[in-house]
Amino acid sequence: MLTENQKEYLLKIPADKTVKIFPYDPKISSIVQDIKDKIVNAGINLEVKFMGASALGISGQGDIDLYILCPEKDFQAYLPRLEEIFGPKVRGITIIKWQLEKDGHEIEIYLTDPNTPSMQEQIKVFEILKNKP
Repeated sequence: MLTENQKEYLLKIPADKTVKIFPYDPKISSIVQDIKDKIVNAGINLEVKFMGASALGISGQGDIDLYILCPEKDFQAYLPRLEEIFGPKVRGITIIKWQLEKDGHEIEIYLTDPNTPSMQEQIKVFEILKNKP
């Protein structure tokens, strides 16, 4: 059963969108670790969650989804250092996003509030998939 948020998300995907599925690439874990190391080395002490098919080690779009969890009220305290690391950002309503590419993998890094209902739902679904394959 899909939630209303999930239904809304699916409705935003164009009907003619083509998605390519790739086998899991073990190099992804080192790319993720490099990014996490950059965040830690910049003195940013926030939880970074790696989610999605790549985090589960399964075939998928071959992209990397990283979520830097931070209360929205504290975004401004971390933005300058994150912009130094990742460059220009795209700002949403309750999320800030960076898009990168490394070794043929699209990387999306989100600064997001873990207390929003949508983020809590996303974490819950990921944890179910991770713990009950």
